[in-house]
Amino acid sequence: MKNHITKGSVFNELFGKEEAADLELRSQLLIAIREFSRKSEMTQGELSEMLRVSQARVSDLLSGKIDKFSVSMLIKFAMRIGLHIEIVVQIKPSKKGSPSAKAASKTRTVRKKMKSA
Repeated sequence: MKNHITKGSVFNELFGKEEAADLELRSQLLIAIREFSRKSEMTQGELSEMLRVSQARVSDLLSGKIDKFSVSMLIKFAMRIGLHIEIVVQIKPSKKGSPSAKAASKTRTVRKKMKSA
């Protein structure tokens, strides 16, 4: 049996670029929320009140059932528990003269910071 070494995200190895990016973002949000829950030592009931969802949804969240949550919902959860979110969007430079290379030369990195309520 031959071993395969993954460089970067495993999602990039298994899915197309768009789906991999979505899964990577959901994964990072889910991990941050689970880490908050672990460190705060909250019960699932307490966390469900904070997140404004049922305890069953919290159980799915803490069990890592990533397929049950959208990026939008995970952002809402993160904001409700006071996590700081920063999203960085960059245009990847490509071959000189291509339309995306021209756009990249005119576009700066966009940073969006979200503050919790």
